[in-house]
Amino acid sequence: KFPRPSAQFRASRVGGPWWPVADMPNSRVFLDIDLDSHREKYQRARDFVEATDLRYGWTSKDIAELGGGEKQRVVECYADDFDWGSKGPIEIEPAAEERVVIELFDDKAPLAVENFRALCTGEKGEGKMGKPLHYKGSSFHR
Repeated sequence: KFPRPSAQFRASRVGGPWWPVADMPNSRVFLDIDLDSHREKYQRARDFVEATDLRYGWTSKDIAELGGGEKQRVVECYADDFDWGSKGPIEIEPAAEERVVIELFDDKAPLAVENFRALCTGEKGEGKMGKPLHYKGSSFHR
């Protein structure tokens, strides 16, 4: 079974601000990918360490500053903790940066590029039926 990635989309143009469609050079869209919700799990572990610092006697409130043995103890204490254990799994190491770069050919299909960029940035807000007009949090497969 493959992990279901959740994408955090961010559009960016190299070289400056957004230009009118007719004047646009080719732009790029960067898709930051969170495989198997790793960032969310790591944030949960960070919150756990910060909140239970006194209870478990961590050497730091920042999980990144804990040693290897202490990080393993975080996993064990989290699983046994009555308040935190049911909140979902945790990861004790930050996720590697996962990024896909898509080059958009503004000169070939300016309207399609503008629509795709708007879906990546979420600048259009919500549609008529109240559905969000963005890709943020969308799952995709390979």
